[in-house]
Amino acid sequence: PPPTKAPTSSDTDSPTMAPTPNCNLRPEKRNQEILNRLSSVSSKDDLRDFTTPQGMAYEFITEDDGAQLCPDDDNLTQRYIAAVLYYSTEGDGWTECFEGDRDCGKGISKYGGKEAFLSEDGECEWAGLTCNRSGQLERIELCKLLE
Repeated sequence: PPPTKAPTSSDTDSPTMAPTPNCNLRPEKRNQEILNRLSSVSSKDDLRDFTTPQGMAYEFITEDDGAQLCPDDDNLTQRYIAAVLYYSTEGDGWTECFEGDRDCGKGISKYGGKEAFLSEDGECEWAGLTCNRSGQLERIELCKLLE
């Protein structure tokens, strides 16, 4: 959900003088809960080190991702893993469908109109990733992106 227009409170937070961000959590609490959840697939040390692919992916998920997922979102872990893959393979150096590539998929049939990695669209819409009908990541094809 988007930020509220008025101050709110929840069972875990006291009322605030500012709008409450998404997930009904303060940013620090949201980030901590995401860190805790992602620590089931990556070490907290790697997540906190923003020079590692895991740390860069965690920072993307918590700070830069337009999707602004909540800690309990079903696709949080797979979106994080897709971001780790991007940073692990130096995605900024890809020739196509890298972060910010506005032409990814447009007029390029091999990507079927898919979006660039790290766009705010669902990770199932990122070029090279295919999900099943339940929205679970099913296939990764990056060879075309890395050529």
